Amino acid sequence: MSGGHGDYTVAELVTAIGGEFDDITAAAGETEGTITLTATPGFAREFLGWYEITDGGAVTNVKMLALGGDAKVMVSNTVFHMISATKGGTIQIGKSANNCRFDAVDGAQVQFGATAKETCAVGDVGGNSNTLYVAGEKTRFSMVGLDADGYLNVGQNGSYNQIIFTDQATADVPYLAAGGQRKGQGNNVVTCVCNRVTIEKGAKVTSTNLAVAQRHSDDKNKATYLTSTICSNVFEVIDGGIVEASALYCGTVRPSFHNVFRVSGEGSTATFSGKELNVGSHGSWGNLLEVVNGGSLAAATCNINIGNSISVPGCSNNVVRLDGCVFTTSSKTINIGGYTNANNRLWIGTGSDITYSAVYFRGFGSELLLSNGTLRVTSNLNCQEGQDYQSCGSRFTFVGESPSLLISGGNGGSFRRGSVLRFAPTGSGECWTTAPLTSSNVKLNFEEDTEFEFDFSAIGQEGCKANLIAGSKELGVSDALVAK
Repeated sequence: MSGGHGDYTVAELVTAIGGEFDDITAAAGETEGTITLTATPGFAREFLGWYEITDGGAVTNVKMLALGGDAKVMVSNTVFHMISATKGGTIQIGKSANNCRFDAVDGAQVQFGATAKETCAVGDVGGNSNTLYVAGEKTRFSMVGLDADGYLNVGQNGSYNQIIFTDQATADVPYLAAGGQRKGQGNNVVTCVCNRVTIEKGAKVTSTNLAVAQRHSDDKNKATYLTSTICSNVFEVIDGGIVEASALYCGTVRPSFHNVFRVSGEGSTATFSGKELNVGSHGSWGNLLEVVNGGSLAAATCNINIGNSISVPGCSNNVVRLDGCVFTTSSKTINIGGYTNANNRLWIGTGSDITYSAVYFRGFGSELLLSNGTLRVTSNLNCQEGQDYQSCGSRFTFVGESPSLLISGGNGGSFRRGSVLRFAPTGSGECWTTAPLTSSNVKLNFEEDTEFEFDFSAIGQEGCKANLIAGSKELGVSDALVAK
């Protein structure tokens, strides 16, 4: 069906679609109002629940559009203007409802007000399996006010909801989140599982903050009840998608686990211009930031924090994986672990060459894994920063044919309180020709309880210990391990 040609006020649109939905609210003659659409069972069966607004018209002055009960709307080659005198406009796609969908395609222009908070929620307050789909080279989804309190979110206390930007569509949104707490939930029990944001196929999204499983910034209490389930939510930039934002928060509400932010594929790019990339905090575990398969991450001004929660213990097994990717050099700091947190990891894989100023290891079992990747530390590498952090058993794992940790400048490298260095060459059957751990004009300090582990089974040789560590200054380690 089609809304036809021409411009529509709220009242005119209500008249045009009257009788085809159960609940439509807007008084005749209103210039602004609320449209609530719920597909009738018969209409849903006959037309698959779709109402199409198309043919170059415009719908103006919509204060709220609420889709519930299988309602589906397609805006095509049309301006759809969400505006209110007191708010920037609201779209609710499946609030406490399932299987609702809003599509903006083929040159649609969805515009929100520029002077007040704009909100768009997909699958909110228990809504499941709802979709926002934005596609097409000339299609734009613009929350132009970019108000600090505005947001576009999917699955805030809902599950199996999705937002898709594809086929060169563009979007300007404020806070963009997949899964987590909605504003005002505080300590309420929430369930949000398997929600997804996808940016793909040349689509470009500009935002302030990106989040996967994060509490709303207005909620002062950072923890939810432990009976909440916030897991397996995914934010992905794939197949040439582009996103630009200030900061990233992945798995930063308690308890949240197995949430993912992923950049994958040639031409896929995430650019961050703020201060932080955060993966795992406030008691969350098993969260992942990965840049793989030729994806690109630019974060020249950002610290990377991996399980780096100080105020709330229990952050564990959070991972940043940079494998076969392009990563912009940073002059900032990587923090791995914190407080009583355990087994958080930075994984640098084949083809990835990363430079950071400083790397700090805290907590138990924090790990740097170099699997044919390179990490260059231009200032300090330290397994303990100050007296407030107890570092026990930090691990440094060198595997593959050409892993490399190069430390230069500052105070060099300090391996303390039970640090473990594991060397496991693989591949050609030869010993490493270049030492995997190298210092340049700085000292390396190994405390007495530092452990060294060796696994030469993959190359069938046990005589490779003599070329593992190299440097031009004092190394503080057995000569048997030092490159001659």
